[in-house]
Amino acid sequence: MNKELCFLINNQHLYLDMNIVTFDIPLLFTCFDDDNQKYLVLCCDSQELRYLLAKINNTVLKNMLLSKITMKDSLKQADRIWEIISQDEIKDDIINEKVISEISDDDLPQEETYLSYINKDVSNYIEKL
Repeated sequence: MNKELCFLINNQHLYLDMNIVTFDIPLLFTCFDDDNQKYLVLCCDSQELRYLLAKINNTVLKNMLLSKITMKDSLKQADRIWEIISQDEIKDDIINEKVISEISDDDLPQEETYLSYINKDVSNYIEKL
């Protein structure tokens, strides 16, 4: 399997798992680390290439993908969030570790925003969770 490196956080390599929403660039996707821990990644500024990244378990991820919980609630379950400003080289990314209360509401999905589009790839992904 060819792993596409996305981020490097606390010496953990995070690889692309699944693009959920893409519009020119991935806007919502998942990554996994070397220990197979999953992370939910939200692009909160596509001009600056700024991302919010949260550890997520399969149950929360599946519930979000099936519109049982909001996208915001899926991020809020994390005890910490990494804000990443992507640079030309992954090793140069600017990374800030925060708690959810430190994240601006403007950077989070709106309240009551559910994922409402599931394509065949995402549907197959859900079955594997």
